[in-house]
Amino acid sequence: MALIQCPECGNMISDKATACPRCGYVLNVGPDMPQNPTPNNKKPLIITALIIAALAAAGLIYYFHVKEQNALKEQEEIEMMRRQRELSDQKAAELQQQEQARQDSIAAAQARQDSIREAHENTIELYIAKMREFGRSDEGEDGEYFLFDITGNGVPELWTSSIYGYGGMYVYTYSHGKLKQIFTGSGGHASYHKGKGYVIENMAHMGYQQIVKLTYHHGKVAEKVLYESEDEEADYRDVSEPAFNCYNLSNESPVRSMFD
Repeated sequence: MALIQCPECGNMISDKATACPRCGYVLNVGPDMPQNPTPNNKKPLIITALIIAALAAAGLIYYFHVKEQNALKEQEEIEMMRRQRELSDQKAAELQQQEQARQDSIAAAQARQDSIREAHENTIELYIAKMREFGRSDEGEDGEYFLFDITGNGVPELWTSSIYGYGGMYVYTYSHGKLKQIFTGSGGHASYHKGKGYVIENMAHMGYQQIVKLTYHHGKVAEKVLYESEDEEADYRDVSEPAFNCYNLSNESPVRSMFD
């Protein structure tokens, strides 16, 4: 018996053997023995096909994944643009509202200025008319006046006085388009002095003296006697507040310029 090499796997086997005990390769084929099967060459093709299919499936998965990601990114960009547009529109609306409010404020301020200017012009005209009327009267002949805001509303009152003593001090204020008389004082024998928010009336004649503080409360001028004396031998008491600079009724310039 001799040894031969298996043509399939190279194993050394007996030349009498019909098949390799290692790999099963058929060595001697008789008339009753089946032919040695043809090697299966389709296996690599199947593997290759499976690999190609797997790669194709992976490619499709990746393709759809990328497509989905791009769609999400595009949707996010669209949403971002929409939000930016909304914010821009909202900001534009806010700016428009602010501008409208500013314009309304300017218009309201202008209306107030026009109203104040009109009131001032009316005040001036009414004061001048009252001064001329008072100057033509017996009480107001050669009378004087001064301006002082005792009401604290920013419009000085007109204080007109006769210099002869038989007249009096008449105080007028501008109210709702008309003149309103709010005080009548001693007049000719009195001097008037300016305080901070009040007026001092100092009336002295033939030994009699009365010092009165005038203040404005609840639509009228209130009087408070600070000093009174009937001692003809006593010296008249001085008033610490400065006296008003009075103007002749014919001098209308202080009234015309009182709001300048």
